[in-house]
Amino acid sequence: MPLVEILHHRDVPADALVSLRDALQNDVAEVIGRYDQAHELTSAMVDLRVIEVGPLDRVRPQLLVTVLARDEPERSRQRMAIIAALTETVTAIFPDTDAMVELVLTNRVSIYEYPT
Repeated sequence: MPLVEILHHRDVPADALVSLRDALQNDVAEVIGRYDQAHELTSAMVDLRVIEVGPLDRVRPQLLVTVLARDEPERSRQRMAIIAALTETVTAIFPDTDAMVELVLTNRVSIYEYPT
């Protein structure tokens, strides 16, 4: 299931990060589901990590959101629409912050039964 990583610089407000984390958990499921109706995806299936950029890291944007999801034909065809929709989520919460959203589609496989 999708894994969302939010890398952020120290000066990004924690309360806004919590809002972003919660919004992305819902929106990743909704947006990918909108463009890939062949697979069921709920917000409970979206895992998130919020990571502060450390002194040895070289991350230019104040926020870097990476969405890792299984490569499916419709997701691949609609990848720019998915990125655009998720970028809207980020900019709604952080309108004046340098942010980047990326979508990484992969053939990774996991075995985990998500509670229903």
